[in-house]
Amino acid sequence: MAAVSSSLLERASRFLGYGDVNSARVWFIGLEEALALNDLESLPSEPFMPYDGCAGSPTPVYVIMSKIIVGLRGADWRNDWSIYRNERLFNKGSEAVQANLYPLGKPNMADWPYAEKLGCSAEDYYRLLDSDEFNRFASLRELRMEHGDPLTICFGKGWWDTFASALDIDADYVETRDPFRLYHVRRVVMTSFFAPYAGMSNAKVEALLNLIKSRGLTPSFESA
Repeated sequence: MAAVSSSLLERASRFLGYGDVNSARVWFIGLEEALALNDLESLPSEPFMPYDGCAGSPTPVYVIMSKIIVGLRGADWRNDWSIYRNERLFNKGSEAVQANLYPLGKPNMADWPYAEKLGCSAEDYYRLLDSDEFNRFASLRELRMEHGDPLTICFGKGWWDTFASALDIDADYVETRDPFRLYHVRRVVMTSFFAPYAGMSNAKVEALLNLIKSRGLTPSFESA
């Protein structure tokens, strides 16, 4: 296998996700993108990139995110989510960003389409991203702290412990409110994956909104 491409890994490590981090009041954190990237050199050089391509998107993840944001704003999330997704989600000046623990997309965790391009195995990729050389998780924590520890919703139940480790919140007070895990002091909520097939039904969206509101974690959207 070729030598590890440090420049490409560094570029990938810096890219956290989509949206306008300066206006976002809610951070969503998933595991990784679902689609493989054909051109690693095209990755943005900034941590977050405003994204103007959500209109009509078939991904259920954007549906759930839009319902949550509309609901937190106090509007009719059951009926108005599609307007928000199509016209505002991840746009410049909008209320949410989506970060991922890992930057490169793959159809599933077992796939590794980057061996030749990066010159490393999948195991080395995951290890290197949190090494002293790249320190991706530390960068994620620092940027979140710089923006006031915004309400953060991590989605993907099989990865809750990994999310907690990445955000360095293992020792914080944990409240389990089935089907959620809440770290109240750090303003972090963990849920199942954002898709109806993973159990994220409208009833659970409503339960999540009620939990956030009842714990006083609803962000202020006035200046967003």
